[in-house]
Amino acid sequence: MYTMPASTLSTNRVITLGVTGTLYAGTSTVWVARRDTSANTLTIQNGGPGGAAASSLVIPGSLSTPVLVGATYNGTDWIIHTFLYTD
Repeated sequence: MYTMPASTLSTNRVITLGVTGTLYAGTSTVWVARRDTSANTLTIQNGGPGGAAASSLVIPGSLSTPVLVGATYNGTDWIIHTFLYTD
């Protein structure tokens, strides 16, 4: 799991999920926890050949609570499947 600590988004940011290395379809999952509730956005996008069209998510700024996002590799692209508000 990748955790973004509180107060780290000083501007809008993009995390691109890469497809290099050893990834296994259906079992390679990434979790991103955003604890920062600033006004800046965080975009999580697919780095596979499908690009942002396959799966992309913009987490808006100024949320009242942290969020957790999950994405799983399908053999070609990352598919975002979970968005949870957390405490």
